[in-house]
Amino acid sequence: MSCMHSPTNNRRHPLYGRVAADADLGIALLIAETEDSQYEPVSPVATINEAREMAAGDMRARMRSLEKGGTPSCPAIYEIWSRNDRGHYAVICQLDAATLEDVAW
Repeated sequence: MSCMHSPTNNRRHPLYGRVAADADLGIALLIAETEDSQYEPVSPVATINEAREMAAGDMRARMRSLEKGGTPSCPAIYEIWSRNDRGHYAVICQLDAATLEDVAW
């Protein structure tokens, strides 16, 4: 699941329609998820672009910790959760943790 590229550089969510990378999401949440489905909140974010920046910083911090002998979790994806039209949080975008590119829905 994730946002998909379109010619206008907007993301299209299968349920919620187009979500521009710089669209104000209100208070969205960036979540790191491992391959075995463990998750860790990373940061509140306001846009998909901000989430991408925060994910990059989070991955750099995890790599520094690993280089210093730490044992940080290794996310496979970063998910962006935002409120839908009913006020419930739903995943609107997923980013591959290694490349920070959108994961296809």
